Amino acid sequence: MKAIDKLLMLSATVWLLASCGNKSATMRTIVNTDGSCEREITTAPDRSEGTTVSDSSEDGDKEVEKVLLIDSTWTVGWAYRGDTVVHHEPLTAARYDSIQRDLQRQHIDKQVSDTIVVHARRHFASVEEMAQSSPFRLNGKPLCPTITLEKHFRWFYTYYYYKETYPSQASLFSLPVTDYMSEREAQFWFCGQPDLSAGESGAEAKARLDELEDRMVKWQNANLMYETCEAIARHYDAIPSNSVSKAQFLAVRDSLVRQTSEAGFPMDEEKMAALLRDAFHIDVFTPLLSDTSVVGSEMAQKTNAYLQLIMLKANCEVVMPGRIVGGNALSFDDNSARFRLTGERLIPGDYTLEVVSRDSHIWAFLLTGLIVVLTIASYFWRGRRRG
Repeated sequence: MKAIDKLLMLSATVWLLASCGNKSATMRTIVNTDGSCEREITTAPDRSEGTTVSDSSEDGDKEVEKVLLIDSTWTVGWAYRGDTVVHHEPLTAARYDSIQRDLQRQHIDKQVSDTIVVHARRHFASVEEMAQSSPFRLNGKPLCPTITLEKHFRWFYTYYYYKETYPSQASLFSLPVTDYMSEREAQFWFCGQPDLSAGESGAEAKARLDELEDRMVKWQNANLMYETCEAIARHYDAIPSNSVSKAQFLAVRDSLVRQTSEAGFPMDEEKMAALLRDAFHIDVFTPLLSDTSVVGSEMAQKTNAYLQLIMLKANCEVVMPGRIVGGNALSFDDNSARFRLTGERLIPGDYTLEVVSRDSHIWAFLLTGLIVVLTIASYFWRGRRRG
């Protein structure tokens, strides 16, 4: 598949249907009263390492780097799905193949990833240490969040304020999404908040989403054309004919981006080549759009960067001391808050997981009650003595 067409396919299947894709990992963070933390990751196995998920795209593009990488600093084990017994050892390739053969012998139409789950656990002395040891990677670099934990002592309670912020990946796109919709609309599309459809009927909500989807297609098309034009400009000396100067080409770039954006349908390589031919009345750019060209190679790298962002999917849980009383979790109960971390949530801006909990001091209630009782008893005792 050609790089530009693949980039279009990824955009269409993810930016517009972000809920589909590879299986999600689960990351559970336990915050202790002394500020230390435990982080537990549950994910599907990978035959080569037994400790990673989403190591390739849907079409088997193996050159894409892993987005979840668990190294030797983690304690790793594995278990059958639904089984509480965890084997505290790495899932080796030999064991992986053995399980696959067992499934085939039993005529079970499942893969090992449907049957086995990998567990990884690590202790951190502080949230700062945990932040620097993120298991997520994008474009070969760790995706390190900023994590803070604050404790505020009150007589009856201690309040814990936990905040985990993942950096925006908006710089991956040359044209910001806010050129095509408001910041609130982008947050709603990618993150679900604020809920702009609150109070609307089903028909009204659908009309709003359809309109946002149209704008997303325009943003997608515009980015594709802009990135392609920039790649062509960087390698303009590779064009065999000098009938169109580089200055002439750059002069019509914005017009090409605008035409592509207003096309009203997802672009592909043939449509882009046709736009370039119509703009200059000569077919000198089509060879640069092929996979074997230097432009095609750059677009393939851009495709892989987008793909890694798409593959970042994790269900997150934060367990706090005491009872949760605030934050921005999707849902919570007692001391557990649940979030969803995905690559598309990093497009409009930084993405923050925030939890506030309150831990009761039983000793403070008892001591206060004792003081009240002694005060009342002392009052009556002094009254009796005076009487």
